[in-house]
Amino acid sequence: NNIQVYHGDGKQGLKEHAPFDRILISAGRESVPKPLLEQLKDKGILVAPIGENNYDLSLVVMQRQGNDYILKEKVYGFTFVPFV
Repeated sequence: NNIQVYHGDGKQGLKEHAPFDRILISAGRESVPKPLLEQLKDKGILVAPIGENNYDLSLVVMQRQGNDYILKEKVYGFTFVPFV
């Protein structure tokens, strides 16, 4: 009952609905878009496939702690479609 799904250009997130407990990016990027990190609640978590090559990505877990964004976990060896 407490899950909502939105479809659109995800690079800017959904500022009008922020802050979020969790953000999941399901396409490869070289880095996490800063607007998405800024839309996390304190202690919120973002999961994203990150790397320079979409065939050799790392799945990263980042957590917002105040104004800092802490890398909590990084798992190597993933392939995702590119974030367009």
